Amino acid sequence: MTLRAARWLVAISSLLMFFSSSAFSVTITLGTIEESPQKGLAEFRPLAQYLKKEIGLENHIQFEVMVHNNLRQMKKSMATGGVDIYIDSPLSVESVCSGGACDIELRRWKNGVEKYHSVIFSRKDSGIATEKDLVGKIIAFEEPFSTSSFLLPKSSLVVCCDISLMEKSGRSSGYIFSEDDENTMVWVVRRKVDAGAMSEKSFHKYAKKRVKDLQIIHRTISVPRHVLAMRSAMPTEYKNMIINVLTEMHNNDAGKIILKKFNKTAKFDLISDQEKIDITSISKYLSLNH
Repeated sequence: MTLRAARWLVAISSLLMFFSSSAFSVTITLGTIEESPQKGLAEFRPLAQYLKKEIGLENHIQFEVMVHNNLRQMKKSMATGGVDIYIDSPLSVESVCSGGACDIELRRWKNGVEKYHSVIFSRKDSGIATEKDLVGKIIAFEEPFSTSSFLLPKSSLVVCCDISLMEKSGRSSGYIFSEDDENTMVWVVRRKVDAGAMSEKSFHKYAKKRVKDLQIIHRTISVPRHVLAMRSAMPTEYKNMIINVLTEMHNNDAGKIILKKFNKTAKFDLISDQEKIDITSISKYLSLNH
């Protein structure tokens, strides 16, 4: 290759890079919380690519994915514009949006589930038959960021019965984390703890034949399985375009394929004002800074 040809090649490559980078005047970032960045990207990238295909190319909008490993990072990114869309369990999203950084717009039917609620249960022979009986006892939750197996039942006890549980320390009473709903069930059955909490669906899944020995002593309100929030400062024009595309995905073949890959999501739909009120009323009893 001659020197002149090489210079032309460099010039053409530079032009291509310039036009490629300038083709998108706006970048909208989908955020998720996941310990493994690779897992988070694999889960959310198909949805970002679908949005780019449906509205991004025509409107010069690039869609990207940002993976954080905790709520504190997500809240900072949402407040500073690093993340524009956040999809997660309702209480986690409400925590990120507190202070006006974002607004909950849609429900996500993750795994085909519209709503769910949690239960707190004990052995029938435990002497624990009501919420008040939990005072001074040990209750097992799954993990700190689980809505159905920690946040929802813990806050529900405050709302209904003015019972504030503290994490167990040493030989004191309080709550401990089992790291898995199945562990919670086993611990209650084997009397390692006095009570446990999880979604009612998980309760019946893991109780099986042992259900005859157990009793549900508390049920929470139902909340959406997952919700989607958008950064408050995002232009209304972009918000409306994204909402229209997402809420129509389940009505076309290409959208259905992406939804199925996205944890078997049945669809996205609009969240009601009452659902938002319920989420806010519960979350005010929680302190999520992890």
